Amino acid sequence: MGNKFTYLTIIVTFLGFACEEERTVIPDLNGYKRAYGGVHEEYAYGATPTFDGGTIIAGFSTTFSQNSNWDAWVVKTDWAGNGQWSHQYGKAGREAFRAACQATDNQYAFAGFTTSYSRKEDFYIVKTDSGGSVIWEKAIGGPDNDAAYDIIATSDSNLVVTGYTYSYGLGGRDMWVMKLSQDGEIIWDVNFGKYYNDMGYAVKEITDGGLIVVGYTDVYSTIHRYMWMVRLDADGKFLWEKVIDYNGFSMATDVITYDDGSIIIGGQTDSLKNGWLDFWAIKTDFIGNTIWSHIYPASSTNTWKMVKTDKGGFTALGTTTHMGLEAEDFLLIHFNTGGEVQWSQTYGGSNFEIGGKLLNLGPGVGYGLTGTTKSFGNGITDYYLIVTDDQGNW
Repeated sequence: MGNKFTYLTIIVTFLGFACEEERTVIPDLNGYKRAYGGVHEEYAYGATPTFDGGTIIAGFSTTFSQNSNWDAWVVKTDWAGNGQWSHQYGKAGREAFRAACQATDNQYAFAGFTTSYSRKEDFYIVKTDSGGSVIWEKAIGGPDNDAAYDIIATSDSNLVVTGYTYSYGLGGRDMWVMKLSQDGEIIWDVNFGKYYNDMGYAVKEITDGGLIVVGYTDVYSTIHRYMWMVRLDADGKFLWEKVIDYNGFSMATDVITYDDGSIIIGGQTDSLKNGWLDFWAIKTDFIGNTIWSHIYPASSTNTWKMVKTDKGGFTALGTTTHMGLEAEDFLLIHFNTGGEVQWSQTYGGSNFEIGGKLLNLGPGVGYGLTGTTKSFGNGITDYYLIVTDDQGNW
């Protein structure tokens, strides 16, 4: 991998701030809405449900930053959305988390980017204890920009991260996937791509310990973008790929895997030619053969995230510009096993809301919708959490 460099820092001190700026927005008997932030800007991207019934929300903050840039910021809530703690992570440069996961040892792991260790962006991976204090943090990168977009805990108690690298590979931007031990040591890393731009947006482990990574590839030209799915074994060895060939713009931003080997990938496409990006879901078998493919008009402006439901269907969270109350609103859509829409809900206020991560809170419980709001809270933008029942009502 050339001159790849890593930085590892062990920290035992408490980082960040208490949740003094957290605000309850609109409580309700069926659910609740909460905003978290300060007087400036907070943007949420990643989230995970926690073992104690709470939620972790991660992104970046300009309010709780040690410098004039922004730092990664994490909020931990209890089951009712009350803030239990928050932490800031970063140094002299810019940091942001794009993803979070509950590690198998009752700790948390986060992934995003940092500019504190070089003049370029590097993968930024942080593992914390249950109270948010850093156990280790690591910057991994090369001479150019590299950024992580997803992180998962694997069945062998390690971590897998994906994103993009400009430092390694054939093209301008390549998909980068790496596996790390519980102590933050790289077990293996691989990159995939052609001569243009390629990226990993999401990764899931399957029953044999292998991985499905999805994102996009510009394999054929610089004017078209294609959904891309890559299958790896447990050691990171390439097994097969599927490029969804459409002469326009499309990209996969999330993936769901099932015990029978089937896969659902979801993301954006402009194939309806309505001037917007719409939601595209594709179900395949265990080797990538298409079972069904559906496009849903959504007037979308942002990435889509999905969760399985206890009745075999799935639910997706995105951002819509036409179907909600104002400029941009959360859009939640529930589908049956055949990819047919069963219901949809929008959530918004007087300004914009941008959907982030969707959480399944358990059978018969409902959903946790996370993202960013400009309608609620005292700051310019704030983290936003909506908890609904299993029909999307709050």
